[in-house]
Amino acid sequence: MGGTRKRRRYVRVFTHFRNLGLNPDFIFTDKDFAEINAAKSVWNESHVQLCLWHIKKAILTKIRSSKKQEIYSSFTTTDFANFPSIDSKFLPTTEITGIICTNVIQNDVLDIVERHFHLHPLIPIDKNGTFLNADEIWSRSVKEIYEFCVNDSNPRLWHYLYFSWYTKSRWELWARSCHQKIPFGKTNMIIESHWKVLKHDYLYRFHRPSLDYVVYVLCEKLLPAQRLRFYQLSIGRIHPHWWEDFKKEWKKCVVKGVNENFLEKYYVDSNRWICSCPSFLQNRFLICKHLVKAVGGTATRLIYEEFKRNYEYPFLILKPLENTELQVPDDEPSSAVRVRVANNEIQRNEQELEESVPISTEEFEKGISELEEYMSYMRKEFDAGNLRHVKVLMDASKKVRDTMADIRQRGKKRVRERTWKDSTSYTMFSKD
Repeated sequence: MGGTRKRRRYVRVFTHFRNLGLNPDFIFTDKDFAEINAAKSVWNESHVQLCLWHIKKAILTKIRSSKKQEIYSSFTTTDFANFPSIDSKFLPTTEITGIICTNVIQNDVLDIVERHFHLHPLIPIDKNGTFLNADEIWSRSVKEIYEFCVNDSNPRLWHYLYFSWYTKSRWELWARSCHQKIPFGKTNMIIESHWKVLKHDYLYRFHRPSLDYVVYVLCEKLLPAQRLRFYQLSIGRIHPHWWEDFKKEWKKCVVKGVNENFLEKYYVDSNRWICSCPSFLQNRFLICKHLVKAVGGTATRLIYEEFKRNYEYPFLILKPLENTELQVPDDEPSSAVRVRVANNEIQRNEQELEESVPISTEEFEKGISELEEYMSYMRKEFDAGNLRHVKVLMDASKKVRDTMADIRQRGKKRVRERTWKDSTSYTMFSKD
């Protein structure tokens, strides 16, 4: 009953998000079946993907446990029909105690599961460019994990992995081969890190803040900041956080050495941006040194607008920036072209600045009249002996007097400032 109520709450929240226009292609979650079932019922077109970090954590916790299991699930005739090579006698017994597998092979188990997580029909598996469909990937993965458990003589490990992760219904929850597209993410840690932002940036003085205050901070502090960041991302003022990590990965691929005969060892297709090497399969950005070398990638001048990531072929599109306004003659040195382009850009910027700050005659005359009236009033108050009021007026006009001081200082210089950086905000537009 508790699970049903929890699922209903999820459904109400997810339905509200869907009505606001949220229709994700992928939904990352941990192994919370109430959340999974609610997401599937609200977004039946979306693919629910278990978080890789939670998958490895759950498996590691289980295989390290020494808790005795009283009841084991039984294999069905369908299981043996799908995998005839499975030995029906390779079963655990309730008398077996201790941890499920030793420390020596725990990392091997996680490595195999992680590789099965990454397999996909769009990625080749060998140098011949062989592609497997989703069912073939599932069958081969089950066979591989079964043979691993048999070689280790560990029926408890096989029983746990199969019924918890490798049955068809469980496999579809975590293997990305079950969807025709490959998501950019692998975990839901990005969403969970928002609590860290909330705690460290807004609630650092509170150990257990009240719920109403947390709601207030979310609505009045966090959401406006996130809305501003989203706007800056949409207009290109800032780049996503992953861009810096992408540049580091790209530069690592550039400096790595590549065997001249790598095309004979791996299947590399830069047009579809795929490679059969293990590094490409598990890379966060689906890049590897073979593809980077194939397209002549460099480690300098990486521009965000030149790269576009995709869920499908090609997984990465390189878009070199081209200046369509500039026609370079064959006999003109590139340095001369750069100088000419820079000069044109400077002239264009100066023209835009002049056009962006116009002032009419009426505005100028009105401003001069107000300044003269201000000076006349201040002298009148000084003659009347109202010195406190005059002091207040003088303090209010300090910015004007500072401006004149900068102008006088500029007039004493023999050489004009080279750049705007050498000028003050009051003299940068002066033409004297």
